[in-house]
Amino acid sequence: MLWTAFGLTAIASTTPTAGVHMLHTLNPPEVRLEAPPPVPSKGTHTATVYGYLQGNASTVSMVDLDSLTHVAWHAVGWDSSGNITNTANWEAVAPTLVSSAHAVGTRVHLNLMPENATHAAVLSNATRRANAVTQLAALINDQGADGISIDIEGMHSSLKADLVAFTQEMQAAVDEVIVATPLKDWNGAYDYDELSAAADGLFIMGYDAHGSWDGSGPGPISMMDSGGIWPEWTLPHSLNEEYRAWGAPDDKLIMGLPLYGGVWNTPSDDYPAITHSFHNHWTFSTLLDNEPIHGRRFEEFSVSAWMWDAESLRQIWYDDPETLEVKMSWALDEGIQGIGFWEVSYATGEPDFWELVDDLTMTDEPTDTGSPPEDTGTPEDTGSPEDTGDEPITDDDSDSDAEDSATPDLDDAADEKAGCGCSASPSNHAMWWAVVPLLALFRRQN
Repeated sequence: MLWTAFGLTAIASTTPTAGVHMLHTLNPPEVRLEAPPPVPSKGTHTATVYGYLQGNASTVSMVDLDSLTHVAWHAVGWDSSGNITNTANWEAVAPTLVSSAHAVGTRVHLNLMPENATHAAVLSNATRRANAVTQLAALINDQGADGISIDIEGMHSSLKADLVAFTQEMQAAVDEVIVATPLKDWNGAYDYDELSAAADGLFIMGYDAHGSWDGSGPGPISMMDSGGIWPEWTLPHSLNEEYRAWGAPDDKLIMGLPLYGGVWNTPSDDYPAITHSFHNHWTFSTLLDNEPIHGRRFEEFSVSAWMWDAESLRQIWYDDPETLEVKMSWALDEGIQGIGFWEVSYATGEPDFWELVDDLTMTDEPTDTGSPPEDTGTPEDTGSPEDTGDEPITDDDSDSDAEDSATPDLDDAADEKAGCGCSASPSNHAMWWAVVPLLALFRRQN
């Protein structure tokens, strides 16, 4: 089991930086054991859609892989000498995951998430880093996978430069590198501009705004606005005051969003709650199954859904398709590289949600199969003027360059070691933040 593989015995977190990734590694939420095959996507991605996945080979067939550009299997760790641990689980799932993902054009990454106690021993020692890089590269390249997600959380500020060095060394060893980075850098440990330069993207963990950590009460998992009642670490605050303010370019930023919710014991449905204790996390599918039972409520500042279980005296906070549509649309309109999710198996058997993701991140154009168009015998009217033999005159060729850069292509980035060419191709979603909550409320009341 992962508990044994990582050698962890307990979680004690006093700040949000403890990380829901580690919590779910030790105590995975219940997921659907069976789900119908996903509905095939139609079109071509115009933004990165990055999804983390934990589970075995049987989970792979239930995940909507073609709605993602990348899937990162979670996770391997390392010991204090830089030897990679939990490799057997990766080697068991990788053949199925790689073949299934590549069949639909989705790239596969291996997620590295080591125990906090090993960070300094490995990152600060060049020999141990090299040992880790060599073993990780073999695990990735031997399986035909495409890259790595570096998910080193709870970092100390003294290791800031060492994490950048490790990222650079991994970039030289594998095709693609994504670094998972926090909603808020509590310790000043992540050098955003240098990490951006060294990696193909930074996956902002835009969730766990409220969670199991000490000091957190019941509340939104991800937030659009504090409204004076929630903490400052909203998604816009993170993007602007954490990442952009410290030099991370938009084309290297991926906004991660939650496919899980939090459950707290509380004496009433009042919020923010004064008396509370954390109970557990529920997956996206479990939350949607419970909406008809407990009734969905809406918190407008954070743009979050929540439920009140009057029988067990519990508040349940989460994001559903309507709130996630607002947050995905906002992120894409910001012009960043794309969006992502923790964790995609939590939304198996939810085709409407994945269709929504496709609508926001894919063009209507089908993927080019290389086959010539059918000859109908009728000349196609392209709307272009007749070719006179003269080279057409344009005011600027930047439009075509922008169009080319809108399609995710990390092969080019890997070759040039200059970062990811992915960028969002924003549709006209700017009004969703204001309008969707009202539409959602109207639909629920009618």
